[in-house]
Amino acid sequence: FAFLVFILSEVIAFGSLLVCCFWFDNNSFISLSSSLEIPFLGCFLLLGSSISITGFHHIMPWSFSWILLLLTIVLGMGFVLLQLFEFNEVFINLTDSSFYASCFCTVGLHFIHVFLGVIGLSIIIFLGV
Repeated sequence: FAFLVFILSEVIAFGSLLVCCFWFDNNSFISLSSSLEIPFLGCFLLLGSSISITGFHHIMPWSFSWILLLLTIVLGMGFVLLQLFEFNEVFINLTDSSFYASCFCTVGLHFIHVFLGVIGLSIIIFLGV
């Protein structure tokens, strides 16, 4: 039951931030970044890490399953570094508008989730699969 409440709280947190993004968007803003450049690559990194962690979960008893866990960590760190680069390249400030503030908060919350996931998986691989 506790895990269900946790998942529900995550849905509410991300949902409320996304609603803010849509609420404050009046289509006159400059895009934070081109959707076919860094965010597009980030989607593939996250998709690859999702596939590799699912594969790890299914073959965990196998002695070489740690390779998929390591691949997940590498892909997650790639996403984290890509996000840091993207944050550095954005010329828009948090205080420019409510739309940009809500977008930065949404992306920042997602960044923190991925970063904490990479730390957690690194602890798992360090302690032994």
